[in-house]
Amino acid sequence: MYKRQPVFSIDTKKKELVGPFRRGGQVYCDRSPRCRDHDFPSFASGKIIPYGIYDVQKNTGYMSFGISHDTAGFFCDNFKYYWYRVLQDIYPHATAIMLLCDGGGSNSSSSRLFKQELIKLSEDLHIDIIVAHYPPYTSKWNPIEHRLFSQITRVWSGISFESVEQACELAAEARTKSGLCVFTNINRKKYDTSRCVDSNYDDVCQRHITFDEELPKWNYKVSWRDKKYQVIF
Repeated sequence: MYKRQPVFSIDTKKKELVGPFRRGGQVYCDRSPRCRDHDFPSFASGKIIPYGIYDVQKNTGYMSFGISHDTAGFFCDNFKYYWYRVLQDIYPHATAIMLLCDGGGSNSSSSRLFKQELIKLSEDLHIDIIVAHYPPYTSKWNPIEHRLFSQITRVWSGISFESVEQACELAAEARTKSGLCVFTNINRKKYDTSRCVDSNYDDVCQRHITFDEELPKWNYKVSWRDKKYQVIF
């Protein structure tokens, strides 16, 4: 049923501070730049939250750079943006998508808010979402880590960010011999970290989420329609 449906690896890259802070790596320049050796947030003029979406089948990366907080809503807004702008034309017949993600952070396997936002995303896109979380200590196997984030780190090597626009432009230059290309966007929306799940969450979850029989904590399917039949993983 879900053969040849798109598979996306998602994760948040290390947050970066905007300002003259020393970063690892080397870069060619006509003189040594003056940088702070301690990255105290109080010295920064802002922060960058890089969220990545990696298309496993097409070898394409989608990076959104936020300036607020890393939340479940932040991911859903980023994915919705790229789906309407790019992905729905690449996968016009997709009836489901699969997400590979870590077990912690804003997309935690135990986060009720993440599941609630996925239900809303699924309903907005009219697409089922199959989620596979990586258990603790196995996130290094998430494809986005070594296929996308490693290349972003390479183009950022030795650079002190003066603005979020600079980080965004540099990330878009990431390329590999295997054909990787990266689309970038800046998300300036403010996100609240004190949100709670809706009062009817349990009822909505029961009607839209089917948990895997063997690994229910890590694997589940979010249906945009109410469940009316048993889904076999």
